[in-house]
Amino acid sequence: MITQEQQRNYSSTAEPVALSVAPAALTESQIDPQQSLALQQALPGLSSALDEPHMQAAFQMALFDPTQSGVVITQCELDQATYLPDPGCIIRYMLTIRDDQGGEHQALVSGRLFPDQPACAAYVHDHLLPLVARLSGREEIALFARPVGVIAALHMAVHAFPLDADLPELIGATDRQAVAALLSDALQGELGPNFAVADCRVELVDYGRQQRATLRYYVAGKAGDSAAAQQVLVYGKLTGDGSGALAGQVSDALLERVNAPNSTYHFNVPRVLAWLPELQLSLLEAIPGQGLIADALKALLRDKPFAGAALSIEEMIDACAAIAATLHTSGIQLGRPRSFDEQLASLRRELTQLEPISPDLGVHLIGYLDQIAAAAMRSAPLQPCFNHGDFTYGQMLFDGAQSGLVDFDSICQAEPALDLAQFLTYLQVASLKSKLSPAATRALVDRLSTRFLHSYVDAARHATGELEQLLPRVAVYKALSLVRRTLRSWQKFKPSRIESALALLAEEIAGLA
Repeated sequence: MITQEQQRNYSSTAEPVALSVAPAALTESQIDPQQSLALQQALPGLSSALDEPHMQAAFQMALFDPTQSGVVITQCELDQATYLPDPGCIIRYMLTIRDDQGGEHQALVSGRLFPDQPACAAYVHDHLLPLVARLSGREEIALFARPVGVIAALHMAVHAFPLDADLPELIGATDRQAVAALLSDALQGELGPNFAVADCRVELVDYGRQQRATLRYYVAGKAGDSAAAQQVLVYGKLTGDGSGALAGQVSDALLERVNAPNSTYHFNVPRVLAWLPELQLSLLEAIPGQGLIADALKALLRDKPFAGAALSIEEMIDACAAIAATLHTSGIQLGRPRSFDEQLASLRRELTQLEPISPDLGVHLIGYLDQIAAAAMRSAPLQPCFNHGDFTYGQMLFDGAQSGLVDFDSICQAEPALDLAQFLTYLQVASLKSKLSPAATRALVDRLSTRFLHSYVDAARHATGELEQLLPRVAVYKALSLVRRTLRSWQKFKPSRIESALALLAEEIAGLA
């Protein structure tokens, strides 16, 4: 058990919620990439590309012909924008299109900005146009006169979903007829050798990262001569870097671990039904449950009751700790090494790309990395073990008293502090939207964070380290996580998130000292 003295030590160094702390010495113009003159010069079309009314008219001209009487874009909504030094900036939009019969359709369209028109034209010619033939006859592009276009004034290439030069497999993975045949083979092992897929509806779940997408397949079919139709839900994970090839091994290893007679905690893990290398696609079963912690936490931070779960938030936090302990003590050797030094070096490289655009923010964050590196030198690294790699409460599903864990795209061999810090960071970030007083908010986050760590140490049976060993490593990993959050918020053009992340980071850095 953890002593009262240990609990006091944690509480005194735990993540304070600094709702009123402003980023030191940085103004809005210094942290907002849209206000960077260097970025405006590098991508002269950026301001217009972020203007929804302007883009609505530009898309009408780029993707439709004047002869398409009655086919009109009635709304253009900016979905997300991501700045990367190469290729520059990717922006996605959700279009509402009215056809010539008065019907409305939703379409996802992506745009890529370039520094000049020759680079834009070369990208369209070399990377986009060769993919267009594979979309022939597809319903997703039926309304478009052209699924690929150019907005020359902005040096911008635009294309309709599911066309994606960074993830060309998306075209095949969203083809209803082709996927139906593949799913028929994959599901025969689950539903019998005579199961035949009659129809497959494809739904996009997540498309927020380059070379990554999550799809949901609603499969209808029946087995043999049975008159009873069956409905099956299958998830598809597209990983353009080939990492999905490990999904089956990870799933099998975890299921073996949690179902072992000596397992102290059981939770659901989705089984991989098939790995389709030609599509870089893993097909996974759907496991029961919902991500309930976010809603429960939101209610607490607004001082409102939450009755949407069979478990209290404390019991769900305990379950998350038990799952983390199970992963870390599993002995599973899958996943690449991911050391603290490697993550530190990776962030330094990324910040050297940020500096030319937002030099003040870049210098600020590099200074923080130096302090984090110094703090890391004062503590001993923990023994690497199997980590989820993106361990947040959003990956936890709850169905009554049962829990489950999903999304193993980032599995690695790392210090257990990696997963623990990620979980605690998300608790802290959630508190920024609190309606409670700062003192009450801090007390709530401290209480849940302390409970998580206590439950984890008890569940791991001290196999990954005592609390005194874990705390300093969790602290430096949390600081790294907040630097990464700041950087990602900058890449996504989210100045308010940058400001809040910097405020939390300043508090965390002060705690490291």
